[in-house]
Amino acid sequence: MEIKVQAMAYRRMLKSWMVLAGIFLLQVPATAVRAEMPVQVKVARQATVTGDMIRLGDIAAISHPDARRCSVLKGVVIGRAPLAGSSRVLDRGLVRMRLRQHGVDLARIQLEMPFKITVVRAAQTVTAERIREAVRDFFRRRIAPRIGRARLRKVNAGDKVTVPGGLLALHVIPLRPRKLIGNVPLAVEVYVNGRLQKKVFASVVVESIVDAVVARHMLKRSRLITEADVMLKPLDRSRLPRNFVSDPQEVLGKRTKRRIPADTVLRPDLVDLPCLIRRRDVVTIIARADGLEISTLGEARQRGRLGDRIRVVNLDSKKNVYGRVMDKNTVEVDF
Repeated sequence: MEIKVQAMAYRRMLKSWMVLAGIFLLQVPATAVRAEMPVQVKVARQATVTGDMIRLGDIAAISHPDARRCSVLKGVVIGRAPLAGSSRVLDRGLVRMRLRQHGVDLARIQLEMPFKITVVRAAQTVTAERIREAVRDFFRRRIAPRIGRARLRKVNAGDKVTVPGGLLALHVIPLRPRKLIGNVPLAVEVYVNGRLQKKVFASVVVESIVDAVVARHMLKRSRLITEADVMLKPLDRSRLPRNFVSDPQEVLGKRTKRRIPADTVLRPDLVDLPCLIRRRDVVTIIARADGLEISTLGEARQRGRLGDRIRVVNLDSKKNVYGRVMDKNTVEVDF
């Protein structure tokens, strides 16, 4: 009876040891199998990249329980990416060579790859209109506030440009910061994801606007100018003569020296004061001194406009004197 009990106890102990051994055998090989399981690398026939370099992760799907090993393989550089919008063809031999150069044991990965892989660089187009709009915005923000009355007459922005895909930003820079009127040269820098990709050149024609007096209609020679003959017109200062007239009062009451076409910008040399006194006109000669005023009649010997110094004859003394024309009837002489 005692022998039978001992036999049963031995069988129970043996069964427990077998269960523990089974668990151990199940666990240890699982870890070993996980370590030795090859990484699955499946390379596509076509792939699109956004960066400057082609990495294995850009062209292949990589799978393995060990995420660290997958991350290392994804970062392997295969070669330089093509230009934005262009493509490059890689052959299988190049991919294998790059993997070996990075210390990858090809025997420990399961590589599925076509003979040729076409890689395209993602691209976006910056249109000429978008460049022009960036230039217009620069004019509104940077130029117009500094000039005052400014007008953008023309924008030259060249052609469209192609850059890599990503977050786009355009920065406009004046090439001559002190030149903000006339033909203003600019550079437009194109950034993608904060990196400078292209620089294009543009220019704008900026007008500084001022009011100038122009002929409202054709003015004949020797015409006495009135308010109905002239008007103020906003014009580009760079296209005006230096001595243009900006105040109508400067020409009102004066006579034209020659025929003036309509819309002509008036200048002092185009007009003249009217002749107030003509030769042989009888005028009043006035002399003032120390609060005293003496007047007598005289005869003009010269023509004279307002402010002109002319010769007159005192009709009482018959002497010639010189005086300044005050109006059409009066000449003032120094006493």
